[in-house]
Amino acid sequence: MLKMRLMTLAAAELSRRGPLGDGRAWWTPWRSEISSLSLIKTVEYNLSYVYHAMYAYFDRDNIALKGLAIFFKESSVEEREHVEKLVEYQNKRGGRVKLQSIVMPLTEFEHVDKGYALYGKLLL
Repeated sequence: MLKMRLMTLAAAELSRRGPLGDGRAWWTPWRSEISSLSLIKTVEYNLSYVYHAMYAYFDRDNIALKGLAIFFKESSVEEREHVEKLVEYQNKRGGRVKLQSIVMPLTEFEHVDKGYALYGKLLL
């Protein structure tokens, strides 16, 4: 929802200012738009990183849930594609891309009190 609103605001501003001679449009975003786009890219990269960590976890030999591994791998790629589209959009409009650092995700997803999911299944 926020992404669509930002894109709409940016498009309205671009149409108001008109194109430059080389086919690009002028883009002078407000500070809040720049920080919002930067925040969106950071969140999307963090999601991609977390999904990739979950893919690696479910693909391990002692977990071996290949369906979940494939799902999280595809989700990771999809989130990175979202960021790439935002970067392309910003570059086409003359903006400056500023990437922020991302957070290291968890790599172990076992619950201390509940134990391993597969171990619990073996007890049944």
